[in-house]
Amino acid sequence: MATVHSDRNWKIKIYPDDHAPPHFHVQTPEGESLVEIDGLKVLGKGAEPKAL
Repeated sequence: MATVHSDRNWKIKIYPDDHAPPHFHVQTPEGESLVEIDGLKVLGKGAEPKAL
């Protein structure tokens, strides 16, 4: 797992060999969401909406 960016209470992470579709993870204290790279579609609702 690689953290590619972090700021205060949130992080953007990319996991090598992760499942399709290509995506990154946004982690906040409230939870974690997946965001599809093509079109930036949010695939989960765990992270704080303001962070997304």
